[in-house]
Amino acid sequence: RAVDPAPEPEVPKGVGDVLAVLRSSGVVLDHEGRVLSSSPAAVTYGLVRHGRLVEPAIQAMVDKVARHGVIEEQELDLRRPGMSTTTYVSARVAPLGARHLLLLVDDQSQGRRVEETRRDFVANVSHELKTPIATIQTVADVALVGYPSAGKSSLIAAMSAAV
Repeated sequence: RAVDPAPEPEVPKGVGDVLAVLRSSGVVLDHEGRVLSSSPAAVTYGLVRHGRLVEPAIQAMVDKVARHGVIEEQELDLRRPGMSTTTYVSARVAPLGARHLLLLVDDQSQGRRVEETRRDFVANVSHELKTPIATIQTVADVALVGYPSAGKSSLIAAMSAAV
């Protein structure tokens, strides 16, 4: 004779509708870490598989909030098996009523890549400006102090080559 399965904990009314419209990947869990409801984005990003969270770092956050009842927030670098890129996310876990937890995960990858590109651009521009600035500074020093007439032609040749 088969044993009836334990009833599933009820998700608060309307939570599924809210998860469906969030930009964030959203997951509602019970205190044992079982996924009760998840947004389409959470499934697409591979955060949830077979009713469980896939990422150990996120599961650790959920466990901590389940034990202590205090909101937990972290920036995480997630690597997917078989994928060459890293996904940068902001994850937040909070109690949702007395029996549930809410996990929200936002993909920060594009913002992080834009910031890296900006930083590289500034470093490259800074490097490229050093040579012309050094040449201008040399010319200014010569104009202020003067240059022996015997070396003027070599100075002019050096400045011409630098530009």
